[in-house]
Amino acid sequence: MNQRCLAHLTAVGLSLALTGLPIARAATFTVTNTQSTGPGSLRQAIVDLNAASGNVHAIEAAEGLSGTISVSTPLPEITKPVVRITGSGRDELTLDLARVQSLVVSPPPNGLFILEDLTIANGLGVFGGCFQSLGSPILEFRRLRFVSCEARNAGPAFGGAIDASGQVRIQDSEFRE
Repeated sequence: MNQRCLAHLTAVGLSLALTGLPIARAATFTVTNTQSTGPGSLRQAIVDLNAASGNVHAIEAAEGLSGTISVSTPLPEITKPVVRITGSGRDELTLDLARVQSLVVSPPPNGLFILEDLTIANGLGVFGGCFQSLGSPILEFRRLRFVSCEARNAGPAFGGAIDASGQVRIQDSEFRE
């Protein structure tokens, strides 16, 4: 884990201590390929993250990983209180949700979810076409590109690209059709 990441996760851990959540050492899970399933996949990293002990975790793309991660079935919901997912750059790595889902997170209300350096495309959901947050954690989106995200339902639908309650910070990110 690089020093910038370690410093950020340490600061997050300190802020968690102030909220009363128990703190455990951060674990980092690395995505090493663009396959939909199996060892080194984003799906496996999410499964491992959700199963890990502790509250502060990260998923990182391996250095130089580029291409498109295409999913044909929904990814698991991310449930840990503090999670940071870092791609290899929005021009380098795309998560193609293949019109089957949006990326869903459900940390507790005082949690933190950071998503950075990635393109998320072709999401479809009733709540948030590309991203849905259940609950009201602090959300930070950095250097992202959202492409062709659609919220659709027979009744009301919410959030074309993002559906969230609580605090949302979006930095240096793009939204495209």
